Amino acid sequence: MTLPELTSLEYLEIERCEPNLTSLLEISCLTSLRSLWIEDFPNLITFPESIRNPISLEKLYIRNCPNLTTLPDDGCLKSLQELEIAKCPQLAEKYKNKIEKDFPNLEIDWD
Repeated sequence: MTLPELTSLEYLEIERCEPNLTSLLEISCLTSLRSLWIEDFPNLITFPESIRNPISLEKLYIRNCPNLTTLPDDGCLKSLQELEIAKCPQLAEKYKNKIEKDFPNLEIDWD
């Protein structure tokens, strides 16, 4: 799946689109994206590589994705001001200490 060239889009919420989806769509065309909300994907495992590209990303919310095992690399996380990870036990176990240590100014909610 891909999105059209929505270069001025600033907010995107992806929720319960396809329960069997294991990876997110490519978002490299969303160069103005400031907020991304991902919720209720029980089989989601990975983010696309292109999530690194929107350096304007300030807020990332990930909720109820219990099989998600990876976050975008540090390049994406450096631009964030807020990060919420809720009901994603694998992410919390793998990243909680690292993110809190590497990004002390980031507002994080591990709900």
